[in-house]
Amino acid sequence: MRNFLPNSVARIIFGLTMAFFGLGHLTSAKQMSGMLQGWPMAEILVYITGICLILAAISFVINKMVKLSGYLLALLLTIIVIAVHAPGLGAADEMAKQMATIGVVKDLGIAMGAIAFANASEN
Repeated sequence: MRNFLPNSVARIIFGLTMAFFGLGHLTSAKQMSGMLQGWPMAEILVYITGICLILAAISFVINKMVKLSGYLLALLLTIIVIAVHAPGLGAADEMAKQMATIGVVKDLGIAMGAIAFANASEN
């Protein structure tokens, strides 16, 4: 059976999606740092995360070092799930709990996509 969408197109769209998330981190770092209450240098960590997402995006779009970038992106997202989203799963506020659940599912799904692209990559 023939692929509906070539892997190269999917990889580029995936990369552009990561760029979108990265730019969101860079333009909304102050607001996003509120999710890291009590963390030292929370705003700087958001900026660093944004830069990492953009670097991964560049790698996926230009198809260079995709294997390494995919695995590192998956690691970053897994750390974010454990350190940022998972603690909110026990929140008393139902909306906070729902947002944490969405964050866990979204980031784990993206991490698995990154691993799939890394596994399929020759470089």
